[in-house]
Amino acid sequence: MKTFKPQLLPNDPAGSVPDWETRLKTIQDYLISPKLDGARVEIAMDSPVRGRSLKVINNVQIQKMRDEFQHELGSFGGIFEGEFYSPEMTFPEIMHFFKTEDVTSEKTRKKYEKLWAKTNGDSSLGWTYPGRSVEWLCTWHDSLKFYMFDYCLQSELTKQERYDMMVDAFSYGKPECAMLIPQHTLEEIDQFYQMYDQAIIDNQEGLVIINKNAKYKFGRLTDKSKMGWKAKETNLEFDGIIVDVL
Repeated sequence: MKTFKPQLLPNDPAGSVPDWETRLKTIQDYLISPKLDGARVEIAMDSPVRGRSLKVINNVQIQKMRDEFQHELGSFGGIFEGEFYSPEMTFPEIMHFFKTEDVTSEKTRKKYEKLWAKTNGDSSLGWTYPGRSVEWLCTWHDSLKFYMFDYCLQSELTKQERYDMMVDAFSYGKPECAMLIPQHTLEEIDQFYQMYDQAIIDNQEGLVIINKNAKYKFGRLTDKSKMGWKAKETNLEFDGIIVDVL
């Protein structure tokens, strides 16, 4: 396999409103899953966890999570891709745990104790984590996990084949630090809108749509390829009929 680069989804032009009915005319050809608002991780066995840019993530707790991941799924080659995420946290809170070298260290605690002394937890005075205490920021939380969405073993494998291999892997080993993001086949466009609405209700970023026959691309997919998109709140609009008002 040639030099690996993470696959990225195309960006719709700012302010554009995609025609999802046209894009997903053959909606049965796609796997659709929630898009989580976290930090991208790349996990290869016998290698530190890396981010989207392939730089090693400088966080000791995340690297310990990789040890557990390797223990459970170390017999599988390739690269598992996922999102470092917690459903209980905001994006800035997730990034605090992602970017801090060691949240449990004395150095980290002193940093936030100093900031708390200046602000008393008041966001208007510069406390950047409303409602969170120093103790919370300096504790590693079990809700932080790797949410896995793709698996790159050979670039010739289709998305459906890669997903099936991930399902097999997670039925073989069940690392507590990781979860498999379910990916669904839908039959009607209405199901797509319903799934999107539920994702927003669940504080997720939107949906990821990948053609079942799409092979893994090193780099960004193009819109013209029709192999994949992301549906986010800024680029999904549709007409509807008001049926009731409460």
